Amino acid sequence: MQLNLYRRRIWIYRSLVVVVAGLTLLSAIQPWWTGDVSSDFIGYVGTIEIYPYGLSHHGFDLAGYAFHLTADETPFYQTVIAWIYIITSIGIILLSAWIKGRKGSWLLGSIGFINIAYALIAVYIVIARRLNDFNISLQGYSLITTEIPVNEPVEIYSSLQFGYYLACVAGLLCVIFALFRNLILSNTKSNTWLR
Repeated sequence: MQLNLYRRRIWIYRSLVVVVAGLTLLSAIQPWWTGDVSSDFIGYVGTIEIYPYGLSHHGFDLAGYAFHLTADETPFYQTVIAWIYIITSIGIILLSAWIKGRKGSWLLGSIGFINIAYALIAVYIVIARRLNDFNISLQGYSLITTEIPVNEPVEIYSSLQFGYYLACVAGLLCVIFALFRNLILSNTKSNTWLR
């Protein structure tokens, strides 16, 4: 009876870890930051989206209109490296639920901290610094003047997005599940094959 209860706890724990892995993947395919660009001359121009793997824009040619960002679009090799990191993180999260003892907890907690650090560094250092080069705020309203096609003001409404917050939550859940693993799985001393 106790063994069956313990096995159920193991599968509940593993299911929770799988959910966190799913949240991590979901955060990776959602934009982390967006900027809606408009001008009095044209109206709505388009949207810039930044994902954890790079820059995307819709509705206009950034290089020809607003920011001369052609060279700054994410190179393919960097996108590949980012996806390798994302997939490896998800794999480690899943693997940690099947590793026995403290190693599993340590692995899950470590990848949680790393993913939180990745999100914070990406947004508050990499993205914010690059936006600052163009006098664009990380969140809120910005008015900049473009040189191309004409010398006119361009409005940008920017904000952090759901994907960024979800990445932070998924990382935090990894840390929480790592810290409380023994509590979730605790049972009799004879059933220590996963703890």
